[in-house]
Amino acid sequence: MYVPLAGITDSLSIDGVSGTNDSIRFNLTTALPGVDIGTVNIDRIEIMESSLLMTSTGNIWLNASNGITFSGTLQTTTGNITVRGSQIGTGDNSSITLDGLRVNATGAITSVDGNISLKAAAFRRVSEQLHGLFVDGGTIATTGTGNNVGNIEIVVRTHKGSSSGLVNYGAHLINGMVSTVDGNITLTGTGAYASSDNAGLFLDNFTIASTGSGNIDMLSTVDWSVVDDLCILKNSAISVVDGNLSITAKEGDDENRIQFEGVELRSLVVDGCSISSSGIGTIDLVGLTPDWGV
Repeated sequence: MYVPLAGITDSLSIDGVSGTNDSIRFNLTTALPGVDIGTVNIDRIEIMESSLLMTSTGNIWLNASNGITFSGTLQTTTGNITVRGSQIGTGDNSSITLDGLRVNATGAITSVDGNISLKAAAFRRVSEQLHGLFVDGGTIATTGTGNNVGNIEIVVRTHKGSSSGLVNYGAHLINGMVSTVDGNITLTGTGAYASSDNAGLFLDNFTIASTGSGNIDMLSTVDWSVVDDLCILKNSAISVVDGNLSITAKEGDDENRIQFEGVELRSLVVDGCSISSSGIGTIDLVGLTPDWGV
């Protein structure tokens, strides 16, 4: 069904029916100034390529129980952006990848002075590959300067199921960027048990940057592990100017996790990655495992 949105000046709430498979595809080309946009009881959401879901002073709230994919742009000026997504696997198919949130190469989530909050999880029943957040070339950014600027908060995880999956990354970030100017960036990823590879955070050719006074705080944890890396930073760049940078990798808090017996754990693996401060910002790297630190 196609719904004309021109003329909406207050709020837009899209309500699905609980227990049904309701999906939404946004394919907009015009902004909705000052309009609050939200979803309720929606199964899946997709922001289509070349589309623009934009409001200036309004807030955006997207919530889906079977994943959200960004191939277009989600944007505000001063309004906040809140996104919640999850996916649950139901079969035994290792060729399937489940993403709580996915930002493709043409996708962007941006604001000037509004806060961006992304929280997501992927749940495995048998052996699907899981990402809480998968960024494949996309951008997540705030661009405001001075006081009252937008911060970025990302909290993502995978959950173990009845059997081992092949790959589980809380956040798998490739060929894209998370950035602010004076806003803070908080990135927390937790990876569940996997038979091949898992990490809370896995960055590959990715940029995380604060170009002004914003701080960057990254926390990577693994609840269950039979492999040896908790946080992987590969061919990437993480930088601050006058803000502080903290990267911590540690065992998770899952009380039922195995005790890593016979596994030589390396908390933080840095492979071809630049970690830098070009101003007065400090850098703190913390690795907490029984065997290796940083």
